[in-house]
Amino acid sequence: MKRLNLRHFLSCIKERFISKNLKVVYDDDVPTLLSSLDLLDKVDRGEIRCSNCNNIITREKFGYLKYVNGKVELYCINTNCICQQ
Repeated sequence: MKRLNLRHFLSCIKERFISKNLKVVYDDDVPTLLSSLDLLDKVDRGEIRCSNCNNIITREKFGYLKYVNGKVELYCINTNCICQQ
């Protein structure tokens, strides 16, 4: 696994979320969020893939979601996926 450069990671996070409308969800609330979007069962069955790297999204590997053209896209917790968006 590639070693995480903390300074690079924080820089990416800052660029990604600065001056954007960001909503935060606690880890314990992720199942409720996914369920409200009718995605929880698909995540549990391994049917959802990261919109960036194509890895399977699990509850533990869920990073964030965003709406693109009215469609929900899920992304994994991988640093590269967070930084590239």
